[in-house]
Amino acid sequence: MRILIYALARTGSTTLGRYVANSLGYKYLSEPYCEFSKIENKNDMWELSNVVVKTIHNQIDINPTEIFKKFDKVIILTRENIKEQSLSFHYASENNQFLKPYVLNDFKINEDKFNNLLNLFDIYTNELLNLNGFHTTYESIYEKADKLNQLDEYLEIKDKKYRYMLNSENRYRKTSKSEFKLI
Repeated sequence: MRILIYALARTGSTTLGRYVANSLGYKYLSEPYCEFSKIENKNDMWELSNVVVKTIHNQIDINPTEIFKKFDKVIILTRENIKEQSLSFHYASENNQFLKPYVLNDFKINEDKFNNLLNLFDIYTNELLNLNGFHTTYESIYEKADKLNQLDEYLEIKDKKYRYMLNSENRYRKTSKSEFKLI
């Protein structure tokens, strides 16, 4: 089986991809078309079996529906709280810290950049909501955990031993007493 996780940035897609790959015993390819990808021959990716491929919306210059045709199952991952998503991306891009735990202590928000991200993620979310696939959100996986059983059923995951990976305590953003809240 070939599985695609088609996501927006800062939605927990890396962890979700690892969870699915580990649960099924599949190979995991993260963002094969990202400029930092270590995959030598990206065209081979389209031929692999038993693979979970995670890519970010607009990272590949191919229409998503064309990409989806190359996979047996497609998970579309967005975020309900776009303000938190925008803040997370703003921090990660300013500090070049996308895959490490962090705390927002003393982080200065550039309001123009934040508002641009907010608008962009709103547009992207609406684009993804119109695509065909199994839709879920960061919140439904990592906070409420209300779609985990549906996700596992869709992907035919029977062994739940890797569910710990989706525990909200494992998220990259850690909180501190002095951290502010977005309204």
